[in-house]
Amino acid sequence: MAIKIYQTQIRPTTEVKERTSTSGMRVSMETASAPGRAFGNMLASGEKLYVKYEERKSKNSVLKAKDQAINGIKDENGNVIVEGLNMAKEKAGKMTDIKAAEKYYNEAFNNMKSLLEPDLNGIFAKRFFNSTMTQLGIVDKNSVKINSYRSFIEESKVVELKSLEPDIFKAATSQEGSVEHKISTDNLLKKFASPEFKELFGSKAKLIEFQTWEGVDILKFSNDLEKDAIETFSKISAKDESGFLHYKNLSPEKRMQLVN
Repeated sequence: MAIKIYQTQIRPTTEVKERTSTSGMRVSMETASAPGRAFGNMLASGEKLYVKYEERKSKNSVLKAKDQAINGIKDENGNVIVEGLNMAKEKAGKMTDIKAAEKYYNEAFNNMKSLLEPDLNGIFAKRFFNSTMTQLGIVDKNSVKINSYRSFIEESKVVELKSLEPDIFKAATSQEGSVEHKISTDNLLKKFASPEFKELFGSKAKLIEFQTWEGVDILKFSNDLEKDAIETFSKISAKDESGFLHYKNLSPEKRMQLVN
């Protein structure tokens, strides 16, 4: 009986070895790289998702910190334990010393920033927070300068009006025609005509001038009233075809009020 011998491997012959590959036998580069490309896309997609997540988480953290920076840090009962920048800006704006106002706000700003920064959450949070605080600081600091200057101007107006009081008193109480009366009246006239006064009070300069001269006549009337009430009431009502003869700076309403 003949025994068949089977070979487990086919040995390549010269014919097989030298056979040219055909198009049907080749695998394209696109097909060959498809698995790797799919895996790369999967990784890129996951990376993008992670970045978006971290960006949103960071923005949420910064928005919460910004609210605290503006309105103040509160305890669990809602009580403000650290003054917010809105309040600091308001207080600084009321100061008449611009440098002191800027210093007050800057200290509040830097303190608030140092308190909030350690609690930020997210890998981009610090960068977002610094950008947000920088923008907030620019706007607030400009507002502080403007409002502090306005407060300074208002204080200057008060000081300027206060400086008029000695001349107002002398113009009202000194004898008309006297040296003292002339000096005090001239001082007031020069003050109202000065460019500095007009610049300080702007469109209200003429109103201030009228109110000042009316104040002189009111004080003069009160002074005359103490000396001779009958004569004073006669003087305040005396008039001719050109108008009232005395206390000529009184408005009709104020004259009526004094007569009654």
